Amino acid sequence: MVQPVISIRIYIGGRVAVHILVLIKLNLLLMGQREILSRISIMMDIWILYFLVSIMTLLIILILLFIGARVLDRIRPLQDFPDKGHIIVQSLI
Repeated sequence: MVQPVISIRIYIGGRVAVHILVLIKLNLLLMGQREILSRISIMMDIWILYFLVSIMTLLIILILLFIGARVLDRIRPLQDFPDKGHIIVQSLI
């Protein structure tokens, strides 16, 4: 009996959704779920994966902005920039 592929490799670039889609389809084929595979639309899968990749990218950017604001606060205290610095850091937190 063939075991399904359970590892998902991380691909950097625009083809990440396609590679994840291929691995999902391979898992379904190896598990013998042909009826599930025949009902799944390829375009729907690509759009769902594109949406998930977009959301993850936005979350990573927000986390990096939050970390950058914290580091900026440690390097330059808010007393040096009472007007602008306080507003920027408060809006990111």
